[in-house]
Amino acid sequence: MRKILITDVTLASPEAQTMSFKEKTEAIKQLSKLNVDVIETAPITDKKADVLFLHTAAAFVKNTLSTAVMPDKGEIDLAFEGLKNAKNPMVNITVPVSVVGMEYIGKKKPKIMLETLCEAVKYAKEKFPKVEVTLQDATRAEEKFLSDVIMQCAECKADCITLSDFTGQMLTGDYAEFVAGIKKLTGKAVLGISCNNNYHMANALCVQGVASGADMVKATVFGKETVSLKTFAGYLQLQKSNLGFETNINATVLE
Repeated sequence: MRKILITDVTLASPEAQTMSFKEKTEAIKQLSKLNVDVIETAPITDKKADVLFLHTAAAFVKNTLSTAVMPDKGEIDLAFEGLKNAKNPMVNITVPVSVVGMEYIGKKKPKIMLETLCEAVKYAKEKFPKVEVTLQDATRAEEKFLSDVIMQCAECKADCITLSDFTGQMLTGDYAEFVAGIKKLTGKAVLGISCNNNYHMANALCVQGVASGADMVKATVFGKETVSLKTFAGYLQLQKSNLGFETNINATVLE
């Protein structure tokens, strides 16, 4: 039975930004009881408040605690300040890899984006035991460039490489083929997937993704931006004997 890792991104979602410090802390406690493998928080925007929250969260999270950053040494340093007391800290370096994303979000040409990302991964590996790279809008990236990015990340010893889908437009068969092709390039790195739920396809895409070799799925309690934690984990629990994979989620707590 293959284990599929679950990264919960509830606290990184837009809905969570209206939550109070106390509500976020309570959410952390509940997610830890649920036994999600990774709890990912939003990027640090308020140095004092967000770093204090990460220090507080570190006391409750027994598995991996992560926060997202851009490929910037200053942001990586700030993430380390917040996560240094966590039992299993991880930083998630996020970059756009589609042509449109690199131009309008990353403000960099492909070659420069790749160089910047590699430098950031190497720098983060000096500080964190685990480094994730999330490739935003990966399903619309040029195939050759995406392959180059993934192989470079694997060579730089990224621990997890995540494919993030911004549009949710792929059919399940196409997505399965896409993930299977990428799996061949990741080496020893964990292959993660994050599926957009605009068209209510996220659960089906994630199931196809893990069946095609993905090792980790990003899910949320709210279930609006990406796959619902309850829906995905519940489905795998129900179908584990047929599918051949399961999660570490505590089914009783989930209900």
